[in-house]
Amino acid sequence: MHKHFSYRSVLQLRPWEEHAISFVNTQIINNNLGCVYKEEHKNGIDFYFSNEHAAMILAKRIKKNIGGSTLITRKLYSYDKGASRKIGRTTILFKVKQKDL
Repeated sequence: MHKHFSYRSVLQLRPWEEHAISFVNTQIINNNLGCVYKEEHKNGIDFYFSNEHAAMILAKRIKKNIGGSTLITRKLYSYDKGASRKIGRTTILFKVKQKDL
């Protein structure tokens, strides 16, 4: 799927856990973290952010309050010739610690 919006980072929540998704939505709204798009998948949800810092802050809050593990990857997206700097995109995979039944 081609995305027609600008984003700098993606926070992927896996697996689909309603309490974790509710927590993330609340944090995004209360702290105005700049989420530009949400994409649902059968095994989780992706939150796209306009900056990397907001996604990193949110990942730390999720880990502290819900528990789980993170995997952070970065890739080169573009190069700004005017500013002479690399522009990258960050993907944060957050694996939510599942509740015991």
